[in-house]
Amino acid sequence: MNVHSLQAWLGRYVQFLERDNASPYTVKNYRTDIGQFLDYCAEQECTSLSSLNRDIVREYLAELTEVGYARASIARRVFELRAFGDYLIRNEAWEQNLFRRIYAPRVPRRLPRYLTVDEVTRLLGVPEAALPNGQRDRAILETLYASGIRVSELVGLNLRDVNLAARELRVIGKGNKERIVLVTESVRSSSRSTLKSSAPPSAHTATAWRTARASSQWRRNALSSPSASTMSSACRSPKIRCSGQVPQYFW
Repeated sequence: MNVHSLQAWLGRYVQFLERDNASPYTVKNYRTDIGQFLDYCAEQECTSLSSLNRDIVREYLAELTEVGYARASIARRVFELRAFGDYLIRNEAWEQNLFRRIYAPRVPRRLPRYLTVDEVTRLLGVPEAALPNGQRDRAILETLYASGIRVSELVGLNLRDVNLAARELRVIGKGNKERIVLVTESVRSSSRSTLKSSAPPSAHTATAWRTARASSQWRRNALSSPSASTMSSACRSPKIRCSGQVPQYFW
């Protein structure tokens, strides 16, 4: 058994996750949660793999329960530790993954929360179509509803990722994985209206558009956030998460 310090192995594991194109959110969670466990180990004078045992892990999880951590949060930490242990096995630092001998608390499954047809209809009717920002907000909501992509994926769209003729979006998702998403005719129509109304008159090509949007005045107008009425209506429902960001595609 390798006797490298636990903190050193955590550093190597985080570097592995980054090389493996894990999302920044995932890397942050693993670093924080596993680091929290290793801090607890250090308090128990356990700083190397050779001194780590099952009892320490169980005592740590029991303490999380006592201080009020939710079952889902504790289960997530167990899964993260198991993945960390698998990494140690692959690097021949451990003979067996003791984290896999620890049971994660059972988390009750919840039915997904969704918008009804009437709620979606009312939401799509909130943007003021007569205003450029209203057209943009409508296109954003239409794209989210029709494609099912994440808000973060929508925010990352660029012109080169959008093929309105084929009604396709090239989306970069979790783990930097690319996929093609199909959209409806309604999305194509609202997107074309948005691009036509928001682009500067001289922007006849994608290159010209990119050059034109470097203008500070036009950029300030293009980067204004979705109208308050639209975003407040969308965010009022607990079923929708809003970032308040505008996709680059709609700049």
